Amino acid sequence: MTNRLDTRLGTFEGATSSASPPLLPLRALIVDDAISARRLLRAVLEHSPHFVVVGEAGNGAVAIALAKALQPDFVLLDITMPRLDGASALNRLVTVAPNALVIIVSGTTSSACEALIEAGATAFIPKGIAPHELLMRLGTIVGRWVDSESPIGWQEAHPGSCHHEIKATLPHASSQRAVVYDDNPVTRQLITEAFLSCDVSVIAETDTAPTLFTVIDLAQPEFVVLDIAVNGEPDTAILAEITQRSPRSVVVVYSPLTTWRERILATGASAFIPKPRIDELTERLAQLTLRRSA
Repeated sequence: MTNRLDTRLGTFEGATSSASPPLLPLRALIVDDAISARRLLRAVLEHSPHFVVVGEAGNGAVAIALAKALQPDFVLLDITMPRLDGASALNRLVTVAPNALVIIVSGTTSSACEALIEAGATAFIPKGIAPHELLMRLGTIVGRWVDSESPIGWQEAHPGSCHHEIKATLPHASSQRAVVYDDNPVTRQLITEAFLSCDVSVIAETDTAPTLFTVIDLAQPEFVVLDIAVNGEPDTAILAEITQRSPRSVVVVYSPLTTWRERILATGASAFIPKPRIDELTERLAQLTLRRSA
């Protein structure tokens, strides 16, 4: 019996028959309690012509309701969530959307997901992998050939690339967007909350430089807040790299390295706020966002 996903797959692996209709984008439901994680997944998926995001949920209960109403082609499901976690929601998701592939996207180990695969999940993708690898793995799972050379920002831009189209396709909840780079998840969350109080959408939180650069290439965000000593020694070269990749971004360094203040500002940062002064950071971000929107 052919299900709806089979129909939407159409021709595959580069088939070139002129009689074949163009492939329809596969419809995704993203389920994760972290807003920044959902926004990053949405940005990566919707850059590809193969996927479109039809809904987001922050817990399993909402995911079940949306899956029943939207009947997506696949669900990207986190495991650890409040109210109703992914593992508890899996059985209901499979029941209410029987044609949907449920793909676990989680920071847990693959061995921990074996029981979920046996319970009906289709596959497991670890959190934190590079966006191009996420698309490649997802393409393999759903039966779409995704070109690893597509200009989505994980490689250097080439003349004639579609970087100018990226900004138009990226979704965002407000007119200004931000990326947060810090190795402490609690600090990342505090910075995100500071941005939300300024009506700025944090499209990604990360503690890895490759992901940081990928999102900056992809989104060209209005703001970047970072610590220059993430997972290693202090490095101001990252500031120059950000400025080169996204000249329009306002870069704010939030770090305990007060002795580096002058060097940081001379390298291109718009502001330096010492940790742990989150109140001072929030106030400065409010000033910068008002100035940016004026």
